[in-house]
Amino acid sequence: MPLIRGLSSSYGLTFVPGTWIESIQVIKGAGSVINGFESFAGQINLEYFKPENADKIYWNFYTNTESKFENNLQFAKKTGKWTTNLFTSINYHSKDVDQDKNGFLDMPHIKSLNVLNRWLRETDSYRINLVGRVLVDERVGGQIRTFTNPYKVVLDNTLLEFSTKTGLKIPDNPGKSVGLQTAFRRHDQTIKFGLTDYKALQESAYLNLIAQTYLRHNHHILKYGLSYYADRYTENYESSNFDRTDLTTGVFGEYSYISPENNFVLVAGMRGDYHNTHGFEYLPRLNLKYNPSEATVLRLSAGKAMRIANPIAENTSYFASSRVFDIEDSLGVELAWNYGINATHCFKIFDREATFNADAYRTQFENQVVIDIEDPIKLRFYNLDGESYSNSIQFDFNYELFERFDMKLAYKINQVYSTFDGEKKIMPLVPENRALVNFAYSTDQINKWLFDATWNYIGSSRIPYHPFIADGKTQSDPFFVINSQVTKRFKTFDVYLGGENLLNYKQDNPILGSDDPFGSNFDASIIWAPVMGRLIYTGIRLKIN
Repeated sequence: MPLIRGLSSSYGLTFVPGTWIESIQVIKGAGSVINGFESFAGQINLEYFKPENADKIYWNFYTNTESKFENNLQFAKKTGKWTTNLFTSINYHSKDVDQDKNGFLDMPHIKSLNVLNRWLRETDSYRINLVGRVLVDERVGGQIRTFTNPYKVVLDNTLLEFSTKTGLKIPDNPGKSVGLQTAFRRHDQTIKFGLTDYKALQESAYLNLIAQTYLRHNHHILKYGLSYYADRYTENYESSNFDRTDLTTGVFGEYSYISPENNFVLVAGMRGDYHNTHGFEYLPRLNLKYNPSEATVLRLSAGKAMRIANPIAENTSYFASSRVFDIEDSLGVELAWNYGINATHCFKIFDREATFNADAYRTQFENQVVIDIEDPIKLRFYNLDGESYSNSIQFDFNYELFERFDMKLAYKINQVYSTFDGEKKIMPLVPENRALVNFAYSTDQINKWLFDATWNYIGSSRIPYHPFIADGKTQSDPFFVINSQVTKRFKTFDVYLGGENLLNYKQDNPILGSDDPFGSNFDASIIWAPVMGRLIYTGIRLKIN
């Protein structure tokens, strides 16, 4: 089900409390055509807790050294014809935090209420899942209140969602079924950065009808169906209107072959999507998986994806600057190919399990809406005229050093290029190298303690030109971030204590021109490192069953 689209794109997973999530699945490369026409570099799937897997009552209270409070309370009804979950989350923060003494808040004031309710019913012939959600979120930042004419930042979001999943089973034919997914969304957003005003309303409807059958026997599976996306945007930026309606109708088919030995899987799919403004696009995708042995798996993927950009909504962070938005009238649909290979091998070192994983992926754009911040007084949006691609290589190593003590090592290389006004350049503010080391240890089950520590390395990235960047710096400095947490588990509750950015690393002068926020050189959007220093937090988790 689409989750982060349209006006919510710039917030990522901010609007999804972590305690609601049972699991996360990541697909690298081209995903299934069943999940839609998007997926340039992969797909992330979140699974909320279902009634049968959730605690009857779950409560999590969190606070930190900057006086931020989070309260998550969840309920589950596990019996009856309809089972249900109720998720609630409240965030509150009102303290003025200005660690670097530049007169601007490092952390916004927050008032947020997030409520989600799901209902589930299942019989021998059908399954129905209904989900409703309401979010009201207010964030206030900018200069602290002692200024006579402060530069204020206000972000107000009101989100209403309702979705359904209905599946019809065919008891006499276990491999055959029909499913319908629907989703409806209304997202109202108001943003103010100093003298800049932005108001937007997104009204969306989504439908995805999927049928599954098998050909001759269950080693050959065919899925097919149709999808429909309807998005209406009402946007007002600085007295200019950017209203539009996107209607996208798609048909798809996907063939899967699973070998009798279960060591080879082929998934080949094709989508055809018609957009009311941009026309028709074919989107083929292919995924292969092969196990040469029980300990090794190889994966290959290739596919094409499409995306309709929302240039203003996806780049509201640049409102925190004096840049003027310059948008071409005829921005096209974004199109890209993705190719990738992955290899995973399991083996033993000193009789303990170890896993090595390596993958390489390339995303090549046919068309892209270029976000150009090369001019310090402008933010330009235009269609790609030249090359734009990314190459990503990652290595992971997991090993149990000794009983209940796990180690994970990872290293990633990102090469991301695009063409800005005819000149091919590295994408700004994207680190080329990243590394991670994680240690996790737990004691015995009787007096269980959990210890976790993560070391992150973030390499240098290109800094776009700005006259107020010290010494004309064009590359950021690499840095380290260390996070850690200790948890003590009791019979019905856990107590935890943790720290973020324990080395207290902060970007120097993150707000350029902070002494004159209404001037022509103000820019708080060129961020490549933490702006908050060391943060200590604590909390309690209560489970009742």
